[in-house]
Amino acid sequence: MSTSYLDRLEAKARGIAGDLLEKVYKAFSNGSPVDAPHYALRGILLDYDDVEEFVFTTKKRLKDEFYAGAYAVVGEFGTGKTQYGFFLKHALEGKDVKVLYRELKRLRTLAEIREEALDLVDKGYNVVVILDNVEAFMSQFEGENEERKAAGRIANLIELLSESPHRTEYGLRGVATIFLLHTDTYRLLQERDERLRRIREIKSLGKLKEPKKGGELALSVLAVLYAYEDAYRSAIRKCGDSLVKLLSDWGANLLDVKGSMGKGLLIKTCFNFFRRGLCGLGECPAEATKRGRVVEEFIAEVLEQDVMYVRTGNKVYSARIRRRRGAGPDLEIRLYRRGLPVSAPSLVLYGEVKSVKNSIKHCTSQLKKYASEKPLLLIALAEDVRPVEDEIGALEVEAPLAELVYPLPLIEPLTLLRDKEEGARMLRELLGRDLLSDIEWSAALLLASTKPKPAKVVDYRAPAQELIGAAKLRAERAKNVQLGRVVKKVEKGSKGKRVDGSRA
Repeated sequence: MSTSYLDRLEAKARGIAGDLLEKVYKAFSNGSPVDAPHYALRGILLDYDDVEEFVFTTKKRLKDEFYAGAYAVVGEFGTGKTQYGFFLKHALEGKDVKVLYRELKRLRTLAEIREEALDLVDKGYNVVVILDNVEAFMSQFEGENEERKAAGRIANLIELLSESPHRTEYGLRGVATIFLLHTDTYRLLQERDERLRRIREIKSLGKLKEPKKGGELALSVLAVLYAYEDAYRSAIRKCGDSLVKLLSDWGANLLDVKGSMGKGLLIKTCFNFFRRGLCGLGECPAEATKRGRVVEEFIAEVLEQDVMYVRTGNKVYSARIRRRRGAGPDLEIRLYRRGLPVSAPSLVLYGEVKSVKNSIKHCTSQLKKYASEKPLLLIALAEDVRPVEDEIGALEVEAPLAELVYPLPLIEPLTLLRDKEEGARMLRELLGRDLLSDIEWSAALLLASTKPKPAKVVDYRAPAQELIGAAKLRAERAKNVQLGRVVKKVEKGSKGKRVDGSRA
């Protein structure tokens, strides 16, 4: 029997307690690593076994090599280098070993590290120097010569501290140096000074690519919020398993949309989004059968009345999106050749918002019908994006159609917010671009590939003039009839009278 999402969330939340919870919450909120042992984060840590093995083998390696040597944890921004540095600091610190964790930001820091490390060696300790933020140090120096000098100073430090064990009155003692390096900086240092080629890579960290891992990490972030504050906890409990699944799926689809993300960036994005979402939670998620329609309404509402500019060739149209009521497409994109979009449009394109699971076959006849009337922009919201994109590509051959396809689970949580303007802002953030820009580009593509019929413009002046003319004619006739009656009456009254007015 599978465990519910809410049960899994509560199990993760129970593993975070006391001071650790405060530390994790603050670290997640500002996007920084958690300064804690790896085993303390076991409940919310991805690939715990991988971290455990790395810590164990690194500890053994340093001991076997008498703490003499230079090593590197290598990866891009946000992949977890600093987090691994904290794990090593907690794992290596012991009775006979001292760890100096330092950010390398200036030249003076090198001298301070040298003095502090050698002082500890003289006192009988093995020392591990963990150097972070080397990128900031190297960025101060411009030009190849300056970079060589800076790299040379780092190489001098390694030669002095880590080339071989130091003889002391307590016996041999060593200083190992572990760098936390961006991939580009690792290569740069080795290019600028041959001595730095002795730095051995002990861990290479990559970005997260599997949506499943994105969903699991999103669940961990939600567990921290759940454990930390009653307001978040009550909101999640009110909605139950459906909300937890919705937000977990959101993390998976965010990773899928971005292609890959650093673990730190994914945590920060999930944390900020969940916190804003839970604070503005308006209602429980809709039933599964209704969710697609709810999202369609949300997208249409977000887009309505938005003004944009469509450029095709040497023509520039101002455009406005309007919702249609009743049967037919959801939206009209009205294009205007001159000025603000307030008069009769020059051209009209249709827009249709469709939520689907993993196929659009059930609505292809409807889409063809709309596209036969006017060029159609399809905004598809799909649980599984790839097969839908393939099917739409085949449909484009038959109908004047352009498409924008987005993951449905990425947008569903936005429908829970009370503030629709906030939802619209968050939507644009999630897509990593302005939704209107996508529509502008798609509309321009439609105009370039088809020749839409001009919008039917009703000229009300001619009918109005005709009505006015008929009214004038009726008035003239009534006037003549009335005048004729008056003349007859006068003529009748004048019969039988003399010129002087007396009767005959």
